[in-house]
Amino acid sequence: HDDHDAHSSEVRSAESHIHGGAAMAIVSEKNRITIEFESPLYNLLGFEYEPRSEAEKDLVEEVEAALSKPQNLISFNKDAKCNFLDLQSEIELFDHHDDDHHEDEDHHEDEEEDEHHDDDHHEDHDAEISDNHADVILNYELTCQAIDKLKTVRVEFFNEFSNFTELELIYLGPSKQLSAELTASRPTADLTK
Repeated sequence: HDDHDAHSSEVRSAESHIHGGAAMAIVSEKNRITIEFESPLYNLLGFEYEPRSEAEKDLVEEVEAALSKPQNLISFNKDAKCNFLDLQSEIELFDHHDDDHHEDEDHHEDEEEDEHHDDDHHEDHDAEISDNHADVILNYELTCQAIDKLKTVRVEFFNEFSNFTELELIYLGPSKQLSAELTASRPTADLTK
């Protein structure tokens, strides 16, 4: 019996670690900064499956909109004069929810067949996500007019998304690299250390 308890609490702590944590790599080179941000979907949405209810769909759209404005989520000290470049493509957390939507619009006469096909598709996708802990990986780029004055980075993910507990930050600069753990009480990292 004791063994069983120990096992279940171990599993739980592994889960919470996977869920709360995310990683962000910041690379600065010449006058450009590239950011790769990786997080379990759970941190952003509170769930990891294809949205089913209207409320879930609305939440997905809100989160996609929030992630499309990285200037509200990640900021560097003002002296460095860094500005985010426009995103190359729209952020979609579930890459086919729009396609399904268009498909329905285009083929009203075959609706039954389509719907059947979509159901199969969703089931496959759900199974795949629950096995792998769906992660989202986003890339952002900035140009900085005074990158030599780059000192700090601050993240707002903890305020914006309540399931975030920590962010593992890796910084690769022209002459140094460092890593830092950011948390809600410590959302800023010093990149000069």
